[in-house]
This record gives sequence, C-alpha cells and structure tokens, in this order.
Amino acid sequence: MRYLFYTILSLLLMLAGWTASPPVLTLYQVPFVEHAPVLDGKLDDACWQSVPQNTTLYKYNVMEPIPTPLKTTIQCCYDDKGLYLALRMFEKDMSKIRATITQRDDQSLWTDDCAEIYFDPNAMAIGFRKFMVNSIGTKSTLYRIDGANIDFSWSPDGWLAVPGKDANGWYMELFFPWSDLGRTPKDGDLWRFCLCRYSWSSSALATTSVGGSFTAPQYFGWLLFTRHPTADVNALAQQLGQRVPSDWLLPVQANVIRKLDPKVDITTMSAILTEQRQKVQGQLDEYRVLVSTDTEGVKNSNSLQVQLTAVTIDTTDAVIFQQSVRALGAISQQIENTSYTLQVKKLIREMTQ
Repeated sequence: MRYLFYTILSLLLMLAGWTASPPVLTLYQVPFVEHAPVLDGKLDDACWQSVPQNTTLYKYNVMEPIPTPLKTTIQCCYDDKGLYLALRMFEKDMSKIRATITQRDDQSLWTDDCAEIYFDPNAMAIGFRKFMVNSIGTKSTLYRIDGANIDFSWSPDGWLAVPGKDANGWYMELFFPWSDLGRTPKDGDLWRFCLCRYSWSSSALATTSVGGSFTAPQYFGWLLFTRHPTADVNALAQQLGQRVPSDWLLPVQANVIRKLDPKVDITTMSAILTEQRQKVQGQLDEYRVLVSTDTEGVKNSNSLQVQLTAVTIDTTDAVIFQQSVRALGAISQQIENTSYTLQVKKLIREMTQ
C-alpha cells in the first residue's frame, strides 16, 4: 500500500502541470490638477472634462470577471491638498433609491444605496481606510489596522461628500484631505484602492476589482499618482514592474504588461491567449490518448474540445481578455482533475488485483 501511495503522489505531481495565469490588475492613473473642482454635486467643472473616466465594474463577491449591469463612472484626481473623486451612479428608476440612514457613522449605512470607498496607502493589503456615503450624503467611516483590529470609532472630519441627482441617477463629488488618508503621495506613488457600489433599487452590487471587498483587500486594485498620465505601455512597465509585487497582467489598450517575477515584458492579449490555449490543447491531446478506449472519456474529451474552441482568443477588450484567461484555466483544471481521477482508479485496480 505504501508503494500505491507514492505512485499516486507521483502521478499527482506529474499531472499538475498547468500553471494558472497571473491575476489581472485594475489600475487607475490619478492625475495632478492645478485647478481643483468645485464641490457642488454637479460634476460639470472643467477639471472633470480632462480627467479619465473609469467605467468597468464587476459583480460583487464573485471571483470571475463578470461585468455588472450597473452603469457607473469613476474619476480621480489630486492636488497638494488631497484627493478628489467624482462618482456617477446611473439608475433606471430613481424612485426606488433607498436612502433611509441620516445619522453620521451609522454602520448600517450599507443597507442604503451607497458607495464604499477603500484606500490602502501602504499598499500592503493588510489595512485600509473605508469611507461610505449614501445618495443623500450621509457618511460613515472605519479604519482597519489589520485583519484582527478594526477601529469603528475612527471618524475623520476633513473629508467632504456633496450629493446631486437627476432623473438618470445620483452623483457624488468627494474630497479627501491627505490628513484623513494618512499619507501624502509623491509623483509615481502607488496605493491600493477599491470602490464597491450597493444598488438595492436595482438588486445589484458591484466592485471596481474582481473579488475586491471589505473582507478581501488582497484583491483591491491600484492607484498610480502621476503628474503625467500615460498610455505608453513601456513607461507603465518601468513604473510598475518592480514595485507591484508577485506575478500579474495589466491590459493597456490592446497590449498587456506581464510580470513573471522578476521578468517584465510587453505582449498582446491575443498572444497570451494563443499561448495559453496551445498549452491547454496539449493537455487535451494527452487526455484523448488516455481515454481513447473509454466511451464516456471520449465523449467528455469532445465536450472539452468544444469548450476550448469557443474561447475568444482574438480580442482587445480587457474584460473579454480576463474572461478568456479564466475560461482556459477552468478547462485546464477539468482536464487535470479528470485525468488524475482516471489514472488513480486505474492504479488502484491494478494494485488490488
């Protein structure tokens, strides 16, 4: 039996050949502005006309890159005083907006239609400063020091949240002084960041980064403070390569900055997906040989081939890219699991005969 144990263990190691693709980063470039916006809830300042808009949010508490049906626009900028944030929360029926909490620092504010904003200036994915605001401007805060210590009494007075609304949605202009955030960034600094939106009127929740939430700061996205925002992938690769830890992918237009520590290179979405699909196809070809005499196995391999062929490879869309990466990983895992199960069953039969 000991021989059987070690044989199965060796087989497991052989079959664990697929390495999942690195996670895809969410990155917002936060430009420095000479003229700060006027906080009036209208979001019509000249400042906001020049600041990039971020519109991609994902379903909340789902570890898959599934876009949310909630239409949301986020803009960030900063100056010497602090950080400015503009939020547009579009809604189909404004009469259904839930806005019942009026008491400052009521921890049940999340039960209203609201936005939760998380800043991690240390970028350690351990602690964060959370700011929450509902559609009528009621505010709440907390300070997570680490996973075991949360200060619910933390209530800074400097930050401002000015609401606005019309028939299409509710809006918010926010200002966070550096004293409330605990640090003043320098040009090129990187913080971790996440925004979660609760829309009970639409029965939907959303997050700016896949998996990012109160309980999962390790999945927060990133803020890059810069006086010179750029779409130059070479410049971004130099800025981020050695400063964002672990392995990761960052889509920039049709390109992808890829870090496989310590190497950083630039490729395309299609090139990465083609490479990964070829690896999975190799796995599937080996699996076909393994099940060539098994009717159910052949049927399963044909099904897996259909799934593999259906994965979108030629794309320049960051969300579709993430979905394809995940799909290839899932197919690979199916092949690995099924192959392992078949091999183990075969060995057990041989060892017990």
